[in-house]
Amino acid sequence: MIDIRKGMEVELEVEKLAFGGRALARVGNFVVFLDHAVPGQRARVRITAKKRRFAEGFVQEVLSQSPQYVEPFCPSFGVCGGCSWQDLRYEEQLRWKHLQVLEASNTLRE
Repeated sequence: MIDIRKGMEVELEVEKLAFGGRALARVGNFVVFLDHAVPGQRARVRITAKKRRFAEGFVQEVLSQSPQYVEPFCPSFGVCGGCSWQDLRYEEQLRWKHLQVLEASNTLRE
């Protein structure tokens, strides 16, 4: 297991999209949340914050691109914060939103 620390760089495979628009990757079993990452990407990530149960990171470089990636159409994407999934094919956006609703409804039933 790698000891995750703020400021370190790691290579990660983005697994999924978490509720709220952030992407989720792991170092071993330790979760790392990323902004503006797409499931299927392999990226070099700088850890920007370390909490007890998770870390946050910033994509320094995409090492291999996801087949679900699309070029954002808005020139302010990634700067203004108004949209978080514009770099993901629309059909994939809908699929992930559907999965998140199912996951939330299952959590509510437990």
